[in-house]
Amino acid sequence: MRQYYPESFRCVLVVNLPMLLEAFIPIIRLLLGSKYSPMLHTASAHCTQLFDYIDPDNVAQYLGGNNNTDFTEPPVECQYRTEKLAHKYGLDSHVVRKAVQKFEPHMMNAKRLFKQRG
Repeated sequence: MRQYYPESFRCVLVVNLPMLLEAFIPIIRLLLGSKYSPMLHTASAHCTQLFDYIDPDNVAQYLGGNNNTDFTEPPVECQYRTEKLAHKYGLDSHVVRKAVQKFEPHMMNAKRLFKQRG
């Protein structure tokens, strides 16, 4: 799988990379080699540079785009809920609920930030 993984991307866009990590991009490009290095791009949110890669209507508002979709909630048309997925894959629904509870504070924080910026 490793052999084919990089080929499945046309480009990798890293948004809002901290300045400290930005310094490592040239090293990462060297490690990627001449074949894959051109696939790596960086962009800042709230900068038209991001829109060189993605249409503003498809970029979330908190990144400076026009899309006001609440990405902290699953889409309404999403056919599976946690319990159905647990049953489908033979997992204990108690274990799945426990895992979801572990991430719930992060989702609530994301939702709060989304509402503040929206």
